[in-house]
Amino acid sequence: MTATQNKQIKLPAGLEFLRTLPMPRKIGLLGRLYGPLLEKHGVTWVKTSPGPIWKLDLRNMTHRWIVLGEYEGPGLISWAKQWLHEDSVVVDSGANIGQVLLYLAPIIRTGEYIAVEPHPVARGWLKECLCRNSGWKVRVEEFGFGEKSARASLEGQWGEDLAVGSQTELHVGDGEIEIKKFDDYAEARGIQKIDLWKMDMEGAEEAALRGAERMLASQAIRALVLETESGRFEGMAKFLARHKYKPLEWDGSKINRVVSHRNVLFVAQ
Repeated sequence: MTATQNKQIKLPAGLEFLRTLPMPRKIGLLGRLYGPLLEKHGVTWVKTSPGPIWKLDLRNMTHRWIVLGEYEGPGLISWAKQWLHEDSVVVDSGANIGQVLLYLAPIIRTGEYIAVEPHPVARGWLKECLCRNSGWKVRVEEFGFGEKSARASLEGQWGEDLAVGSQTELHVGDGEIEIKKFDDYAEARGIQKIDLWKMDMEGAEEAALRGAERMLASQAIRALVLETESGRFEGMAKFLARHKYKPLEWDGSKINRVVSHRNVLFVAQ
C-alpha cells in the first residue's frame, strides 16, 4: 500500500460522465461496466463521485461505490444534504476512512463535523485523506462512545489483506481504547445541539445511546442514523421512543420493522 501513497488514477471519460447522470440502479450498472477496471488499481487516490480526492481500496466493492455514485445508495446522502446546513454539528461514530464524511463535511462551513474513530489504522487513513482536503470543519476523535466511561479493546482485524474497513468488535474492559459517555463529551465541549448523529459501531450502538440519555431526553440531537438489523431494531426503537424519536424512511414515512441489515433514520418529533 505504501507505493500508492501519492498515486492518483485517471478515470475513463465515460465513467466521469455517466456517474453524473441520475439513473435507477446506477451503482449496479456502472459496477458491471467499470468494476473490473477499477479493481485492478487496488489502493490508490481517485476523484470520487462527490468530488473530493480520496484514498480508496478499489478491490473492495463498497469503496468502488464511492467512485460510482452514492455510498450505500442515495437514501442517506440525499436526505442528509437536505437536512444539514452550513452551521450544522454532525457526530459520525465509526467514521472509518470517511465513507460518509466525504459527502457531508463539505456542506459544513461554520459548524463542525466530529469524526469519531477509535481504530488507529482507519483513523490514520482518514487523517491522510483529510490532509488533501484541508479547510473542512472536521474534528477527528480517537475514542469510542459507550454507556459509561471505561476502557475497551478492539478484537479482530481491520481489513486483513484488503482495506475493506473495520471487521472488529469493541469489548469493554481493559484495553487501549478510551470509552466516553456522549452526554459527558457534549457537556465538556459545550455542544448544545447536534443536527445528526450517525452511528456505525459494529453492535455498540445501544450502549452509546444509553450514554446519551440527557441529550436525547431534551431532544438536543435532532436526528440519528443507526446501523441495525431485525434482531436489534425493536429494542433501539423502544428506547428512542421514550424520548419521542420515530424511525422513518428517507422519504419521511414510518418504519414499523426492519427485516435485514440496514441504516435506519430516527427523527425527534
